[in-house]
Amino acid sequence: LNRLDDLKGHLDVALNLGWSLEEIRDCMFLCCLPGGWPAAIDGVRLMYLYCKEMELAAPAPGTFRNGYHSTDWLKKGTEYGITFWGESHFNELISRLSLEGDDFKEFIIISVYGKLLSRSVLDERTKRLCMIAAFAALKSHEHLEFMISGSLENGAAKEEVKEILFYCGIYAGQEATLQALDIYRKCIAST
Repeated sequence: LNRLDDLKGHLDVALNLGWSLEEIRDCMFLCCLPGGWPAAIDGVRLMYLYCKEMELAAPAPGTFRNGYHSTDWLKKGTEYGITFWGESHFNELISRLSLEGDDFKEFIIISVYGKLLSRSVLDERTKRLCMIAAFAALKSHEHLEFMISGSLENGAAKEEVKEILFYCGIYAGQEATLQALDIYRKCIAST
C-alpha cells in the first residue's frame, strides 16, 4: 500500500513475534505478485536500512539453490503450481494466462511458480495467507477470489482466511474488508 513509513513498527512486531529476517524478506518478495516489484524492492531495501539502524545482522543475500542454472524452470513451475493449487485450479489459472499468449504464461510459470513460490523459506500456508491479505488490501477482487477459493480447496481453514480479511481493514480501510468478505462468502458458498 506504499506505507513505507509504517514498516519499521511492523518489523519490530514481526521480530518480537519470532519471525526471522529471512522470512520477513520472503514475505516482501511475495508482495511483487499483488503490488509489483517496485513495492517489494522498496520494502526489502527499507528492511536492510532498518537492520543497519537497529544494529541487527541483515539477512545474507540469497544464494542460488542447488541446480538453479540447470533447472527446467517451466517444468518446475508447472509442477509446483499443481502442487500449490491443485491441478484443476492451476489449469484454470494457466488458461487465463494463455489469453495473453504463451510468452506471458511462460513468464509467470517460470518466474512466479518456478523461481519465487517454490522457495522454501516460508511454508505453503503462510505464502497463501500473505497473498490473500495483499490482494484484499489492494482490492484486487478477481485475484482475491482465485486466491481464497484455491487456498480453501488446498487446506486453508475458513476461519483463518476470514481473520486475515478482518486485519485488512486496519491497513486498507473498512471498504476493502467489506468487499473482501463479500468475495469470501461467495467462495464459501461455492465449496
